This record gives sequence, C-alpha cells and structure tokens, in this order.
Amino acid sequence: MILRLTILFVLASFMSGCSFVKSVNKLGEEPYTANENEWKGTWIVDDNSIQIKVINHKLGEIEIMFIEAGKLLKNRIFLTQNGSETYLNLVEKPEDKFYYPAKFKKSKNQLIVWSVSSDALKKAIRDKKIDGEITKHKYSDDLLIKASKEELNNFFVRNREQMLFDYEEPLVLRRLVK
Repeated sequence: MILRLTILFVLASFMSGCSFVKSVNKLGEEPYTANENEWKGTWIVDDNSIQIKVINHKLGEIEIMFIEAGKLLKNRIFLTQNGSETYLNLVEKPEDKFYYPAKFKKSKNQLIVWSVSSDALKKAIRDKKIDGEITKHKYSDDLLIKASKEELNNFFVRNREQMLFDYEEPLVLRRLVK
C-alpha cells in the first residue's frame, strides 16, 4: 500500500489525508515523444522500485508496473507538453476517464516530478478562473478540473509564473543502468 500511495501521490497528486487534483482532460497540448531507450527500465522511488515500459512512443504513452501485496499493478501514463513544459497524466483506472496531472523534468537517468498544487487549484476553482468542483472530505478535499482541454492548457500557460505545482516536495526517480 505504501508503494502505491507513494507512486500515486507523486505521479498523480495522491497522498493519504491530503487533497488531490484530477482532470477530465489531459494537461498538455501535444504528445511528448517517449524514447524507449530513455524510459524503459527499473526506476528507484525512495526505497521502492517501479518498472517503466513504453507502450506508444509517438503518443507518449508509458506504463508503470509495481508489486503491491504480492500483486502486479499497472497504470498508464500519457506524457504531454506545452512548448518546453512537460507533463505526466496518470490514469488509475481506464473506466474512470480521469487524469491525474503532474509536471516532470527528465534528464538521462533521472526523472523529477512535481504534483499539482491543490491549494492553487482550489483557489482558482473558487475564484472561477478555471471550471471545476471541490468535494470536501473530513481531512481533505478532492478537486476535479472540468475545463475543456483548451481552457485547461490556456490556464496553465497563462499562469505559468504562479505556483501551480508543489515545487517544494518533488519526487526524484532514478533509473538503474547497467
């Protein structure tokens, strides 16, 4: 359970007891080409590991795999971009039709991931700067961005200077190489 929560928190803004952000559309206008030589392999996340496999390099579709409670679990991620800004859009369950967006920066064998700032998005939804809804829970709020793909991407591009991502607590993944 810890591994799954760690991965979902980092890649999808999931963390037990905290707010998370999901969207009906992918963040990023264009696919990010996923070069198999740069993505495929075993990646270390804190004290755990995940496997990454490229499903469709032209569409930026990758799959992460990890073992939890003796079961192999898989999640799809769509890599996208707006100019030089690069994003991950994790799909937990395909039938949900929601994306959990995050920002990433990749170098040769390192991947840095920043989750969407739930505080910044909550304020933007309340101020009607982006279409969405806030569902309150006892210890957290869930945020659903309902904006069209164009409105979603325009919001993130126009507000690039704001703290729309949690830059203080990135997750750093390192790929094991031979």
